[in-house]
Amino acid sequence: MKKVLLIIVIVFITLYSFSNNFTYSFGLELSGTFYPFIGVYYNMDKLKLGGSLGFICAKNDKISTQWNFLFSPSINIGYYLTDDFLLQTNIRAIIVFPYQNEQLYLAGFGAKYSIPITNYKLNIALSGNFILPLSAGKKAYERKKFYPIPFILGEYEF
Repeated sequence: MKKVLLIIVIVFITLYSFSNNFTYSFGLELSGTFYPFIGVYYNMDKLKLGGSLGFICAKNDKISTQWNFLFSPSINIGYYLTDDFLLQTNIRAIIVFPYQNEQLYLAGFGAKYSIPITNYKLNIALSGNFILPLSAGKKAYERKKFYPIPFILGEYEF
């Protein structure tokens, strides 16, 4: 019984100490199309770690009765140069259902500027991502096209 009580106390203290450092966000991202996303971030002094999941559905161009669902999970690591300016790097995948056999993997870097609104932030970011030579990205490497794909992001962080 004492061990269970000790574990509960440790879990409670751990959750309480980490809870103030998490932020959540939602917003819109533009890269060829607008798609909404949600994100969770963990903030340490000057570092910010987190991830987001973007999603959208659209009609299939080839089969008019079928819908395509796009999911875009990403992992972000950022460093605050000032309280409002963040340099970040990210890794993301773009997965389209029903064509999920080939995913597009991207890696890139960017900058994010925060506009503080009371206890919350309105963020604007610009990043460039390069296609990795995995899965669907092999076709881009065969064509020798290595230009960055721009992503423009607007998010509300709370």
